[in-house]
Amino acid sequence: EPSRLALLHYDYCMRNLMLTPERDAIRGLFDFEAVRFGDALYDAVKLTFNEIPDDPEGCRAYLEGYIEAGGHPMDWERFRLYQAINGIGAMAWVDKWEEEFASRHQEFREKGRRVLVESMSG
Repeated sequence: EPSRLALLHYDYCMRNLMLTPERDAIRGLFDFEAVRFGDALYDAVKLTFNEIPDDPEGCRAYLEGYIEAGGHPMDWERFRLYQAINGIGAMAWVDKWEEEFASRHQEFREKGRRVLVESMSG
C-alpha cells in the first residue's frame, strides 16, 4: 500500500542503534548499506527478529511502545509474515556459504528456523 511506504533501514537491530545514556530513546542509527523503501512494519519486525530470543520482556515492551506510538492496532498477520521472511532469510544467508563458514553460523541458522516455525504458529 503506498500509504505504508517508508524509508527502511533494513538491518534495524541493536548493534546499529545509538541509545541515549538512559537507554530510553534512540539517538542515532548506523549502517545504511541496505536502505530501501517498504513497509515500516518490516523494520520493527527486524528488530524483534534480532532480539526476541535474547530478551522477550524487552521485545514485548518494544512492541507495546511501537503500537502506542503508531496509534493504530498491530497487523499481526503481516507481522508474522515478516517474521517468516526474516527466518527464511537467516537460513538462506547461512546456506549460501561454503561448509566451513556455514558450520560456524549454525546457531544463527537455527534461530531463523525457530522464528519461522514460531511465525507459522500464530
